[in-house]
Amino acid sequence: KRQLPLPADVILTREEPPFSGPAAGISAGLTALAKYQQGGQIDHWVLLLSCDLPHARTAVPHLLAAAASAPQSTAGFRAIAGGLPQHLLGIYRLPSLIKAFTGDTANASVHRFLKLLAPTDVPLERQIAADVDTWDDAASAGFTAPPGANPAQNQE
Repeated sequence: KRQLPLPADVILTREEPPFSGPAAGISAGLTALAKYQQGGQIDHWVLLLSCDLPHARTAVPHLLAAAASAPQSTAGFRAIAGGLPQHLLGIYRLPSLIKAFTGDTANASVHRFLKLLAPTDVPLERQIAADVDTWDDAASAGFTAPPGANPAQNQE
């Protein structure tokens, strides 16, 4: 198994069991972060960001701006576009996330945990918050299949 080189201050973790979904991955990350922060200040914002969001660079500043002016009672913010929430494009207070992601997270819906936080919606243009789930989505985002690949073979 090949590892990518990471800076020394990057915390590397993995969901347990492997491939048990993003909720389990978030839970594993929060556990690792809590251990790292042991005894330190944990009232930070945490960005939840899926790897299939090609326009995240444009979306993140909107989330950061919302968090910068948020009252202490706000647990978090999530992007919403075209009436659809993008649960993995959000920013949340670390203590709130830790409290929400308790229990069995393996193969569970991220929404199940985040709805407990009642995040405030940050409206974004549809294309900024769009994720890539199919080859058609990838083409719409400007990506092409690698040479020799057969995208029709991998359609969802």
